[in-house]
Amino acid sequence: MNNFFKNLKKVFLFRFFKFVLSLVILSLFLGGCWNYQDLNKITVVAGMAVDKSKNKEYSLSLEVIVMESAGKDGKIKSSLVEGEGDTIREALEDINRKLSSKLYFGNMQTLVISKKLAETEQIREVLEGFFRDPNRRETVDVFISQEETAKKLITPDPKKDEIASYELKQNNDKNSNESSNTFKRFTFEVYNELKRECGDLSLPMYRIVNQFEQQKEEKAENKNEEEEIEGEDENSSEKQKKDDKSSKKEEAKSLASDGCAIFSGNKMVGSLENECMPYFLFATNQIHSGTFSFAIDNSGESDTATFSLMKNNTKLNYDYENEKLVLYINIDCDIGISELSKYVNVLDEKEIEKFTKNIETKLNSKVSETIKKTQELKSDVCGFGTKIYRSDKNLWKNIKKEWKEIYKNSEIRVLSKIRIVNTGFIIKY
Repeated sequence: MNNFFKNLKKVFLFRFFKFVLSLVILSLFLGGCWNYQDLNKITVVAGMAVDKSKNKEYSLSLEVIVMESAGKDGKIKSSLVEGEGDTIREALEDINRKLSSKLYFGNMQTLVISKKLAETEQIREVLEGFFRDPNRRETVDVFISQEETAKKLITPDPKKDEIASYELKQNNDKNSNESSNTFKRFTFEVYNELKRECGDLSLPMYRIVNQFEQQKEEKAENKNEEEEIEGEDENSSEKQKKDDKSSKKEEAKSLASDGCAIFSGNKMVGSLENECMPYFLFATNQIHSGTFSFAIDNSGESDTATFSLMKNNTKLNYDYENEKLVLYINIDCDIGISELSKYVNVLDEKEIEKFTKNIETKLNSKVSETIKKTQELKSDVCGFGTKIYRSDKNLWKNIKKEWKEIYKNSEIRVLSKIRIVNTGFIIKY
């Protein structure tokens, strides 16, 4: 019996020794970063812009990161490299020929597409070329440029130390989470929406603005007044030159959201202005925070009010009877009162109830007006087709061929349920 346990112990120790030895051998081959790449041998891409080319099909611009100096005090800047081609891949090869190092897309965060390109049904081809390479990220933010070219949005500003592509992403991340004027779209989401038969795509649009534009206009008005009063042409011209020089020094460019692009199929067919964005985001359940304002009827008087959104949940529904389709947008949200131009007694339940109903009526009207614009464009950006497809596949089979026309002519009813959870009322102790 003792010999049996001794032999069992030897077998166990031998197997344990083999297990430890195998771990040691494996660690020699699996240790370290298997996909490590030397920074000196790669060119890091921050963002990509795609435009229509005069000579070929595509004009591709890449914002690449440049290390000006090493060490703790090293500065990071960016520059643009450009190429042309009849395909995205060919344009990339054209850029590669101009560089001594390999392009690295692991840190790429933005893809900007020009408005002209989006209006010619080529956005799907752009994404096809983007996804064919396994080195591309699927969570790159996609934008439409309101400028003449997409390249302008990722062109580095010499007055700033920021990477333009990263600044664009950070701006959109902040605004989509904290305001009610834009939203996010990743490349994989865009690609999936373009392939669907029962829904249409919408993308955020951005443009470049001058931060001191208003200041310059005010200065120009003041100059004109001084000229009329003083009547000293020489002195005023000297002042004007000085002001122009100072304004040029102050002038800095920044990125601003500018509505959204509306697609029907693979083609951009129109856009929504900034004023429509809060109500578009309500309808598509993409609003998370921010404020919205409108004039409402308060005790027989018109009252401009501003509200801050606390929480929102929007659901879509439909009714199909006697070959007539009615589409419903059900909004359920909590809001706070940010600003009122007229007094409202928030301690009076009847008055606050009446006030809430007025808000609901106005919100229903605004959302309905916004979605009617997408109906005119035959673009189902809300996803009613997807809702019908998931709920009743037989119905979808019967209507999918004529869905664009059916959606355009369907009645849309917006039903909102609003709760005022913060009145901003200050109690004096």
